[in-house]
Amino acid sequence: MKKKSKLQSLFGKLEHLIIVQSIRNGLINIIPVLLIGAFSLILKTFPVEAYQNAIATFAGGFFLQVLNFIYSATFGVLSLYMTFSISRSYMELKNDPDVVNTGAIFASLISFFIFAGADLESFNLGSMGPRSMFLAIITAIGASRLYIAFFRFFRNRRHKLYSRGADRMFNRMLSTFVPIALTAIVFAVIDAAVIYIFNIESFRMLLAEAFDNLFSYGEVGFFKGFLFVLLSSVLWFFGIHGSDVLEGVMQTYFVPGLEANQMAASAGQVPQTILNKQFFDCFVLMGGCGATICLLLAILIFSRNRARRGLGYAAAFPMIFNIN
Repeated sequence: MKKKSKLQSLFGKLEHLIIVQSIRNGLINIIPVLLIGAFSLILKTFPVEAYQNAIATFAGGFFLQVLNFIYSATFGVLSLYMTFSISRSYMELKNDPDVVNTGAIFASLISFFIFAGADLESFNLGSMGPRSMFLAIITAIGASRLYIAFFRFFRNRRHKLYSRGADRMFNRMLSTFVPIALTAIVFAVIDAAVIYIFNIESFRMLLAEAFDNLFSYGEVGFFKGFLFVLLSSVLWFFGIHGSDVLEGVMQTYFVPGLEANQMAASAGQVPQTILNKQFFDCFVLMGGCGATICLLLAILIFSRNRARRGLGYAAAFPMIFNIN
């Protein structure tokens, strides 16, 4: 009982950390965006050939284009929604009436674009999608905290920026100029230092290279498969899309296994590569990372909370396709 109490106490303390609450609230706030994106993804990629032919040819592909627009505007820029939402949640929890909260959101978005490599020719929609969720959390929390520190430091000097005769709202927003600018400069310096030290294109590439190096040792086997699932779940625990962060690892080490099995079967041999992408999709990630279809079934069968059951019903259809 003592161990259980200590464990409960630890999780209780973690749950009440402002950073954890900000991430949790930020994710909850974008649930409508996630659901809209999930349904658009399913409708545009539904794995039935007749259906795919129908939406591709109906009205010259008009319906498919509509779905692509919705998907690109939701999942396509998911990290931007996260940056905005987490920064907003963090400022609401800080609840400092003297600090202009809007400035923190702008500082977070600017910092996100700096870390994501907005200056690069390779910067595209994918740079703002689920793969950059880790950056979204870092920039939303880090930039908001820096912004508050700079804003409070210049609290007694803000009057120098005020415009006489202007309304109160204009002056309040003008007072955010220096804190936002200094926050952007700090993140730009960090990004430049990382690029110089590690010889990479942007801060966004640092995490991808780190995971790739982690999986580069040894052959593809149980250990690598276990490590992949463990890291993906740990990332999800902190609100980071583990599957997308580790997509490069999946493509490099587990996708080729299917091709090897197909070649073996074509040659009349027994396929030998068990750990491949299809194995994970069918037997490890049922309903999405963490095999959450089990959680969904538990909610629908045993929960008496109407809100939870409502969310369960909404999530049921996407989870059939491993979108949780």
